Amino acid sequence: MQRLLRFITVVIVCAPSLRAAPPATHKPVTPSEEKSKFVFSLLPRSFQSNPALDLAGLTEMTPDGKKLPPPSAENPVYYSVHDAGFHSEGDSSGGALKVDPARIEASLKRSLEKACYLPTDAAHPATQILFLIWGSHNTISKSEDHSIPPNYWPNVLSRARLVGGEKFAADFQKALRDQFNSPMDLGIGNPLYRFTNRDDLTRELVEQVYDDCYYIVVSAYDAASLANGQRMLLWRTKITTSADGVSLLETLPALISSGANYFGRDLPVADIRIKRIDRKGEVLIGTAQVTEVLDENSPAPPAPQKQPPPAPAK
Repeated sequence: MQRLLRFITVVIVCAPSLRAAPPATHKPVTPSEEKSKFVFSLLPRSFQSNPALDLAGLTEMTPDGKKLPPPSAENPVYYSVHDAGFHSEGDSSGGALKVDPARIEASLKRSLEKACYLPTDAAHPATQILFLIWGSHNTISKSEDHSIPPNYWPNVLSRARLVGGEKFAADFQKALRDQFNSPMDLGIGNPLYRFTNRDDLTRELVEQVYDDCYYIVVSAYDAASLANGQRMLLWRTKITTSADGVSLLETLPALISSGANYFGRDLPVADIRIKRIDRKGEVLIGTAQVTEVLDENSPAPPAPQKQPPPAPAK
């Protein structure tokens, strides 16, 4: 299992996926989760009491995952989950964050339940094994002489795959390549400018690509294949937000709760939803307030009783 966790960490943003159109039936977003449209404040986010988070989310499904029916209340998916913990890319941001795993598990369980995913029990063996990775993906600083280090652009492209998905990252990389090959600066006609400004969504995603960000990634594997020592990836959900003016501790609940919109759904094109948090750690959802405090100093809720999973069939 440790070897598999290391494997999941390495491929967190590297698995290819096929582009597919979103399902025809899509749940309307709540007012607090509408597409991001020019939300400004005179105060920097670090000084705001209720900063708005632009959460970029998507789910990339493999051909095997697309063969499965989407989960529903009548036909939920039963799962087992493993938290691979904090993972950081790029320049160090001060070490690993200490968060009570029980709180992350409880928050993820609530989000998965809204997406019709239920934890396995004695009567319902897990059909999917989920792996959660969360952390920060930071930029690489340029040298004192402003030269670009060798790992600068690989770091940017890795974050592009995380923020916008494989198709977005491929288009972004092509724009960069065309830009570098251009004989002169064409101003508004240069390839990178045209790509960045092709629409509002791309502009926001590119802005996040060049900035430090926090993220969660949930990867779903076929349980029967794992029991036989094979890795069959079904889908991978990625949700990110800019790290500017906020901490991972206060944004992690919003990242996890937003997963309910994406888990197990074929949504390969990223969208951006807005959620507000307050400095007490509460996630504001519409007119309701769902208190979600991930504080290592406060007591964790009692852990639910778990039934041991049945032994795999021989």
